[in-house]
Order: sequence, then C-alpha cells, then structure tokens
Amino acid sequence: MTVQLPLREKLLACSRMVTIRELQKAGESTLKWMVESKSEHANAADGVLSIRIPADEFDWCLLLGCIRKNGELEAYDRTGSISLRLGGGETEKDLTGRRGVYLFRNFNIVIEDYTQVQGFQQEERLPLVYCMNCSADNIEFVSIRDDETINYSPEAKAAAESQTPQDLPEVFQVRDLLLHPRTYQSQQSAGNDKEQSIMKTINPDLHKPHLISVIGVITKKKYYWKSNDQQSPRTVGVKRARQGDSNTQSFTRKLACILHVRDLQHPDTIEIRVDTSLFGLLGTLQLNCVVELTRLQGFIARSNFKVYVSWIQLTGARIVPNLTVPRDAELYGLMSTVFLNDLYFSSNIDRMLHRYVVGVVHISYVVLKRKCGLCHQALEFNKRRGVWKHFEQTESKYSRYCTWKWHQMTPSDSAFKTRTYMGTTVRCVIDDGSGQAELFLENDVAWELLTCTAGQRQRFEDILSNYVEELSYFSGRTANGSFATSKAEREQEYYQNELRAFVLNAIPSLRSIVVFAQRFYKAKEKEGMSVLTFGKDIHLTTKTVPQPKLEAKRVDRLHIRSELQQRLAQLRQRIQGTGGATRPCATVEQT
Repeated sequence: MTVQLPLREKLLACSRMVTIRELQKAGESTLKWMVESKSEHANAADGVLSIRIPADEFDWCLLLGCIRKNGELEAYDRTGSISLRLGGGETEKDLTGRRGVYLFRNFNIVIEDYTQVQGFQQEERLPLVYCMNCSADNIEFVSIRDDETINYSPEAKAAAESQTPQDLPEVFQVRDLLLHPRTYQSQQSAGNDKEQSIMKTINPDLHKPHLISVIGVITKKKYYWKSNDQQSPRTVGVKRARQGDSNTQSFTRKLACILHVRDLQHPDTIEIRVDTSLFGLLGTLQLNCVVELTRLQGFIARSNFKVYVSWIQLTGARIVPNLTVPRDAELYGLMSTVFLNDLYFSSNIDRMLHRYVVGVVHISYVVLKRKCGLCHQALEFNKRRGVWKHFEQTESKYSRYCTWKWHQMTPSDSAFKTRTYMGTTVRCVIDDGSGQAELFLENDVAWELLTCTAGQRQRFEDILSNYVEELSYFSGRTANGSFATSKAEREQEYYQNELRAFVLNAIPSLRSIVVFAQRFYKAKEKEGMSVLTFGKDIHLTTKTVPQPKLEAKRVDRLHIRSELQQRLAQLRQRIQGTGGATRPCATVEQT
C-alpha cells in the first residue's frame, strides 16, 4: 500500500511510525515506572489503578491504522486494536463510506489496571485496558487507490452493515426500567373453584428479549474470568465401561465485564454484562463518565421481575460530554422518605431504591460463612489439616463449575484473602409505625446495620479463617441441643455465644435508623391464615397478607434535627401544591 504524505510527515514516518502493539508495550513500561515512582498521574480507587499518559510522552511517534465501530470506536492495525475516544475539533470527520487509513498524532493514553490493587495471582491476572484519546483535528485521512486492495475484517464488515438506518428504541433513564404497572391474576385449581394464589403480572412482552436504550453514569467496572463447562452429548446404548468417557468435561474460560450504570438523578443502578471476547475491553467507557447505550438486549425475569441487560452486536455507545451529574452522597441526601404501608397498596412492580426511617423490631438470624470469591458458594474447613476447600458435590446438569474447585488454601496463603471472603447474611423485621416488612442484608451492608467497628469485624474474620467453618445466631435458640463433649464442640459453642452477645448488644441501637432498600418479589405469594383469640372461648380466623420483602443497599444513622427539617420541607411543598391548586376555584367563587 502506498501512502502519499508531505515531505515532513514522510521523514517522521520513517523513524517514528509505531504499531498498536508497540504502543501498548510502551504504555505498559510507562505504567510500571509511574507506579514505582508514585507519579501524580496514577490514581488508585475502587480496586482500579488508573493512569493517564499525557500527549507529551508520545510526541515522538505516529500511528497509522483504521477505525471501526464495535459498540465503541476502535483503532486497529495488523498487530491489534485499541479503544478510541474521539474528541471534537474544528473540522468534522466522516468515518463511514471512505476507503483508506488514518494517521494519528498528538494523542494521550489512559491505562486501567484491575489486577495490581487487588493482588491477583499470576494465573488470575486481568489484561490491561487501554484507551487512546485524540482530537479530530489531529487525525489525517489517507485514501487508498482503487487498484490497491484492502482486506476488511468480519467485524468491520458487520459494523459497516449495521450503519444502515434502523428504528432506534426510545432512550430511557435507568429508573424507568425498574418501574412497571402490574395487574393481578387469580389462579384456580383444576378440581376446585376456590382461588389458590394471586399472581402479579406485567406486560408479557417485557419478559421476552427486546432492545433497550439507556443513558446513565458508569459507577463501576468489574472484569472477571468466566468458566464455560462443555459437556459432550450423551449417547444411548453405550456400555457402562464407556460411560465415564461420555461424561468427560473440557473447561475453558473467557473474560467478561459487568458495567454498573446509575441513573442521572437517582441512585438506582442496573448491571450490563459484556462478553469481552466478542466486543473488546471497552476502554473508552471509563468510570464516572455519562454514556448513552443504544440497542442493548434486555428482559425482565418472570419470577422476581429483575432486569437483565447484556451487550450484543447491535449495541452502540456514545459518550455524552459536558454533562455534570450529582454524586451518590448528594442523591442519597435528596431522597424523600417513603412509608412501609405504601408497599401493601402499590399498583406497580417497583424495584427502585427508596428511603425508609424505621426501627428494627426483630432479628431473625445472622449467619457468617466463608465463601468462594468466584462462585460465591460456601467453603468447607478441614481443621485437622487447616485448609479450606469446596464441598464435594455430585456432578449434575445444573451444577455450577468453579475453576478454584480443586484448590485447597490455608489462611496463611497470600491468595486466601483475594479468593475468599466472609459472607454475612441478616434477616430482620422493620417497622416505621405505618406497617412492617422483612429486610434482608448482606456483607458490608449487614455490618453497617450492626454498627460493627473495624476491630470487631476483623475479630470475626479471624475466627472464620482459623477456628470454625460457620457462625450463626437464630432468635429463640439459646444454646446447643446437646452438651458439648469434645474440644471442637466447646470451641464452636464459645464463638457462637460471642456472636450472640454481639448481636444482642447491637439490637437496642437499632430503634431509629435510615434504610435505603429496594423491593424484591416472588412469582407466587399465598395468603396466610391467622387466629385471633379473645378470652378463652372466642377464636377468629382471618387471612393475612404476606409481608413485603426489601433488600437493603445502605444503612445510615438517623439524625433527628436533619430529619425534622426534611419532613417540614416536604410538608411545605405539599401545602404549597395544594394551595396553588385551590386558589383559582376560590377566586371564581368570590366573583
């Protein structure tokens, strides 16, 4: 291929032209140097080490490549590809319908390392995420003559075909995906006319995969290795001696990504799953940037009405610049208080985040278990050998495979803290004076409820690392059913009593708290029965509505003065709104 360049650019290209692979190697060495020297351009937050290499560091090189759209813009050549964030310039660039390559200069690179901060092992290391930022004025198009051929990749061909005009779905806010009107349907048994259960339904088309476009803020990016278990198909009529060969499994792994996209004016968040082996590492979609995602594939589960969204071949991403959005702390502070009684009479399937001022009237259980950080299954502790491992389970069609299944780790292992964690689950009943609901909390949010200090939490971490496999507190259970005879049973009972004392001491401080929670549903909820007793002879049987179930996302202490000020402000707004609506009528009556 012949490239016609000015004399000055031709001299520079002879000595300074680099490939994308060479550019990535240079960025990797610069990243290592910045980390060792603790440069101001390196920033570590939320488990991600992000650095920005300014354009001055790459003023010595030029890059020649093509541009394609794979959901986001990418610059690519024969050695690899890199995400491209194209900034505005004085001249517009048309990236479609042209035959040629592009010359890049005066660009900077952002590199994200998701491995160094979290301390993964060598076999678990995640690739570096690169993003090249370049202005449109610093890109020069080099056309290719008609007699020269260029091999378009399948991805580029598919991207060109996707440029045809299509009906774009409406762009929604994140919170619009979590609120849907519902209807009630009563199910009846085949041989009886009595109603058995009540089923909540929404638009049936929402349960089918459909295209979704959404705009929001990227608050978190998580990369992880996803294992694929490929089972060979079973055959009929084979001998028992060959059955073992037919059940052999070959396991592979691929890198996947989860994008947490938050609403612009509300703390509601959805998860978008991306297969990076098909769509790249999405380096342009950086944290805290406003992005408009079009043609995502999503559906709503029939059982719990949870929204599932994934990245497909038609998906496109567009960065929305110069749009400032409030931070999470500001959004939580502006949320108004909602009453639990509204949950019993809601006419919508509402999975949005709401604020409740409640008191904990009962703690049903608190369970602590050591879990795997990859498959989130509980681990087994072999105290004699001092190792943790997965439980031995019989293989089935629906069993979940974990790449760490056969690994045995000791608490002193360097990978123990990165591969395992202390799973915490709490179930309690809350009351705000208007109604009651069941509240479920997990991990960090559960410790926020129990007002646990860092030293107390570390104490339970050490217990679940070196001494016992599980700790639990259940209301109404005062002691073990049998007297502890062995040393292991006495140790278990001692640590159980320690957890019980900790929970009982925390209950009095939970009379007034602020809970930010979202509701979750079940497909079928049966009505319960309750017996009301009046004296010794009168017993009335009545139906009871099941308590709504909430999943807590954040727990704060209640500040009485600020809460009263917020309630007064809400009352003033209601009075002003009501007064404004009635003034015209009063004027008409006077005339």
